[in-house]
Amino acid sequence: MPRPLMLLALACSPALAQDDPPPQFGPASEFTPVMEVRARVQVNWTNGLADGVLQDSFLLQRARLGFRFHRGPVYADLTVQQWMGWTPNPADVDGEPYVLQPPRVEFWQAWAQWKKHLPAELFFAATVGRQTRTLHEGRLIAEYDWSDRGNYMDGLALDFAAGIFHLTLFNWRDFENVASVTSPGNTLLVLGARDEGVRYHWHADLVSVIDATGPENTAILGVNGAYRGPVGHGGVEAYLYGTSPVTEEASLDGVTSLLASTWGGVTLGPQRLWTGRLQFDALADNLDPASDRPGGFRAPLPDLYRFNGHLGVFNRPVDSGYRGLLNPQLRNTLHLGPHFDIELDFHAFWTFREPDYLGNETDLTLRYMSALVSLESGLFLFFSPDDNIPGFYFQARFRL
Repeated sequence: MPRPLMLLALACSPALAQDDPPPQFGPASEFTPVMEVRARVQVNWTNGLADGVLQDSFLLQRARLGFRFHRGPVYADLTVQQWMGWTPNPADVDGEPYVLQPPRVEFWQAWAQWKKHLPAELFFAATVGRQTRTLHEGRLIAEYDWSDRGNYMDGLALDFAAGIFHLTLFNWRDFENVASVTSPGNTLLVLGARDEGVRYHWHADLVSVIDATGPENTAILGVNGAYRGPVGHGGVEAYLYGTSPVTEEASLDGVTSLLASTWGGVTLGPQRLWTGRLQFDALADNLDPASDRPGGFRAPLPDLYRFNGHLGVFNRPVDSGYRGLLNPQLRNTLHLGPHFDIELDFHAFWTFREPDYLGNETDLTLRYMSALVSLESGLFLFFSPDDNIPGFYFQARFRL
């Protein structure tokens, strides 16, 4: 057989012929599963261990399941969460000190996003749907992930960036609040700049929150900076909050709050060995007296709960008699490898107006963190002129 015919026969043989790969139209789609199970138990005592009276103890459970999608400039997240718990029964119905909060299922994330990096260091992204936002590690804008439900918002966000400058416009509504649904919606505006290098980073933002259904609007100026060297690390941050009343009747006295902190520590190569942090929170007044968050901050404003002591003794504006709160804090963290930390916190509390000493709290926390598992255990003790409250908590989280 002539050589050309032999090559043709071999190419046509079913045993040897190779199928052509399917055509590729743009980048391949990527699906990433999302799964999380978390349980938290906390036990607090009042009037000391001798009386053995439980106060504000609870057992909480949360689970999340969903997926993330990515194809070219298109991103999406669809995640459902279920949460329930055994919590104190304030009405003492049927003589039971605790009541089971029935399981609730809802969307935690349900958004689609288109984002694009453009020439000349330009960037644009549009995100629509149920989403969360965080800024400055929760000190400026927070998603409240420590709670079971967290804080999500339904709306449209537009993000722009040019070099070190960035701009965010976000309009959202609370679909569980009829007044919010029928109003123009709440608006978040962030204008800022940031720069990150090998050894340093700094970040400055001017934030405005226009609350269509709340008593006041909020403006925030925040700056932070950090440095990390071969043998040490440190940083500073400061956030100044001010408000303007929507109506004259809604005006509150003392509408400026200040959150500030500085930290430093010892570093050995890529591993931090010890970090000391001195923090001072001055919550001059309560932006929303009906709020159950420290300082009366409304969502999506900062997550102060974890900075206010594990016990949350002053977790609501009413707890300080609507006189604001001064909370200096000293934190020492020993980093025992990349996954294990030991943390010791000391807090002291005074009222901001008509200064009055309220007490102090000491927290000892052990924490293990990895990509799949996170374990935390804490012991804490609160002393006040009128009461002593010890307690402990344990939390386990598993996720993909």
